[in-house]
Amino acid sequence: MFNQALWKRVSGTDFVPQVTTGVSSDWIAKPENQDLARRFYQANRDAAQFISAHPQQAAVLVAQDAKLDVPSMENVLRRYRDLIRIEPLAPHRRTIALLTQTLLPAAQLLPRPLTDEELTALVPDFNIVR
Repeated sequence: MFNQALWKRVSGTDFVPQVTTGVSSDWIAKPENQDLARRFYQANRDAAQFISAHPQQAAVLVAQDAKLDVPSMENVLRRYRDLIRIEPLAPHRRTIALLTQTLLPAAQLLPRPLTDEELTALVPDFNIVR
């Protein structure tokens, strides 16, 4: 059972980040990539806001690709709306370190813990604000 108070005390954040899209620090360090990253980030935030504000319309748009009927997809979008948090990873580096250097390797969900250098490369300090 997930104990949110314990998780927050141990990890320093109130949710478990799901890292689904990221870029390496080498890629994001290139000025020509930063505008693209900012626009992609904003598009994801806009999509999350649309899903939250219009779950029925969003369900119609994604149900087929999700291989769900529209009412079931809408139920998922309504029930789990708090899970859609699009934000930079850098503030959650401590939590990601706990996941990738301790918990996931211990559960044999990662073959080995990430090194500090790997963690830094995967969780850049990219600032989404211009």
